[in-house]
Amino acid sequence: DVRLRLASLWDGGWIPERGIRSFDASQVPDGLFLFANGRQVAVEVENSLKGRTRFVNRLKFWGASEVAVVLFVATSPELYTALEGYLAEAPDSPICCLTTYESLKSESPTVWSKEGALGLFAQRMLP
Repeated sequence: DVRLRLASLWDGGWIPERGIRSFDASQVPDGLFLFANGRQVAVEVENSLKGRTRFVNRLKFWGASEVAVVLFVATSPELYTALEGYLAEAPDSPICCLTTYESLKSESPTVWSKEGALGLFAQRMLP
């Protein structure tokens, strides 16, 4: 469902988890959205809360990657609140942001980052 919704918001291609080969096997995102300009968005759908240390280590991994944005999609309000706190420790690059699954399904999804609201879906392609 997340993949289909992102495809309706963005112009680009989707590589599912099983098709991603350029990542460490323990650090594969749920999917990778690729744009024609080479920019990449890693998509992480969060269904359960991971421990803070595990999550922060994952953020460090993303800091050393080539993706421009990591989009976390929380499937519940409780997860959203917990992840918002975890993401306060996110590196400055790549941009780590958060939305809920319910918001993603809406006409105008909202996206949070530690710098504030992010207009991630304002354009069909990531600049």
